[in-house]
Amino acid sequence: MFIKNKYKLRHNLNFQTKNANEMGPLSNPKSEYNTPWLYSYNRNSFGFRSAEFHENTELVALGCSHTYGVGMPVEYIWPSFVCDITGIKDCVNLGMPGSSIFFQVRLLANYINKYGPPKIVLANFPDLNRYEAVDDDGDIKYGSTEDVWFEDFSKSPAYAHFQSLQALNFLEALCKSNNIKLIWQFWAGVGNDVGNLRAILGELKDNFSRCIDLHNDNKWAVSHQFFKFNKKRKELMYSGRSPMVPCCNSLYAKTKDCFHFAYDRYNVLSRYENIYIEKDLLENELYDTINSNPGMNAHLGAHSHWHWAKNLTENI
Repeated sequence: MFIKNKYKLRHNLNFQTKNANEMGPLSNPKSEYNTPWLYSYNRNSFGFRSAEFHENTELVALGCSHTYGVGMPVEYIWPSFVCDITGIKDCVNLGMPGSSIFFQVRLLANYINKYGPPKIVLANFPDLNRYEAVDDDGDIKYGSTEDVWFEDFSKSPAYAHFQSLQALNFLEALCKSNNIKLIWQFWAGVGNDVGNLRAILGELKDNFSRCIDLHNDNKWAVSHQFFKFNKKRKELMYSGRSPMVPCCNSLYAKTKDCFHFAYDRYNVLSRYENIYIEKDLLENELYDTINSNPGMNAHLGAHSHWHWAKNLTENI
């Protein structure tokens, strides 16, 4: 394919964030209300929710919005939990909302090229259905074979799977050649076609020696279908089974409001996007909007983040 704008393509392949909107005050200003009394996004000079990039990094975290921590206070996202569990103080978070495995591995390669290899890479990947495509103008389009929120739908599942699997193959080779301790998993044990994921991994297990399965996710995973609005408390409640295991009781006490699902379940009317309004007004809007759109796109909460972190750290 002839690329008309080669400069633009080179720029897109450099160490940049996915799009200009992610440099603003919100990760997704079209659907997420800014609730500074609950959490905020503090970004580094490259636009990542991370410490500034530097040489001799101890730990790099890879992933999509669940690594970035959309809707979550930073202290309750899985990279922070990893640091709490292991005592690691130096962590760079390369998580980027909506990104594919291919995109995430490309970020790591660019990071290593500029700052050198980290000691450890931990990755919490989405499914295999996300991909990248380049148009004739050199613009990188972010696609998915399943999710309607992406901007490109031109590729087949076979294409997306092939691109993702090639990226995973490159990731393992990259880390091995740079003497990097690598552990990676799919977070998609919740609400996704995890059966197909595990079938694919089972067939290709010999190719991916650094991949691990989620442990006991059938016991702690939650489902979006159990959202229910509590009129008395004026909040969205999880009404399904509450899979509490002993290790999570203290976490639940600290994170009741975002234990099962992140705060981005509070989708308010678009006329309030990027505008600070009083908390009482927000609560009134929640009563109307949650009933009509009960948080189906909310990100997973502190409970899932804890288990993702625990699963990864047990294999370091």
